[in-house]
Amino acid sequence: LGSSRSYTGYDPTVFEKNTGLSSYNLSLNAAPFSLQQIKLERYLANNKAPKVIVQNVDLTHFQKPKNILVPVQFLPFLGNKALSNDLAAFDREFRLRKWVPLYKYNTFKTEFRLGLQSFFGDDISILKSKKGYAPKDRIFKADLHNLKRIQNHVRDSTGFMRNNEYVEETFRRIKNREDKDQAIFMVWAPEIEVGRELATQVSDPLKEKLSRFAEQEKNVFFLDYSADPIANDTINFYDTFHLNRKGATLFSEKVSKKITKELGKQAIQG
Repeated sequence: LGSSRSYTGYDPTVFEKNTGLSSYNLSLNAAPFSLQQIKLERYLANNKAPKVIVQNVDLTHFQKPKNILVPVQFLPFLGNKALSNDLAAFDREFRLRKWVPLYKYNTFKTEFRLGLQSFFGDDISILKSKKGYAPKDRIFKADLHNLKRIQNHVRDSTGFMRNNEYVEETFRRIKNREDKDQAIFMVWAPEIEVGRELATQVSDPLKEKLSRFAEQEKNVFFLDYSADPIANDTINFYDTFHLNRKGATLFSEKVSKKITKELGKQAIQG
């Protein structure tokens, strides 16, 4: 589970190889915690709960969403009443998209055209993903927009920690999960030094809070890979915050092996 950083950074086939468990990347592009939960809840409404959840965490994970940044990913599923109502609570435009079919694709001309082609028989896939994972084969380019967002968080670092309801909401949901034997791994993925150092004032106390919570809860773990050696080389990234295919493969190997080791410990202790 996660936003774009896990959508492009966690390879389910690597997790399956190392854990022996079936795996799927249920991440949601451009979505903080609250929107990710909507997707998870819709999944759990029709499927058995997984034995293990790997939840990517970072600063943006705990941000309050102002709107749905990539609405087109939801458009084919608005016939699901529960999903449609959840989305409408975040974004008023989804109320119109629910009732006015053509408005669904307002401003999405490319998707509208491809949708028509698909309807008439063309085999089209917009999202090139496998088991929910969408690797990127790109060379590195600095992401100045998100670096600026981090600077804004740092300016109000005290307020971020004091007022962040989504940290507590994350903890509450983990505590209240039905199956206490379900393992939850909160994972902070590798971050290039410029972004990591810029955010230290905010991220360090947040990491401490996540670590303390994990120590107190059964079958809950916090794995911090933010300063992992993977982060020392831009060859592993396609921008300042996202791993490319090479980096994602290396990272997925490391974190899945660590998870396998922790699950083994729990089995022995159990």
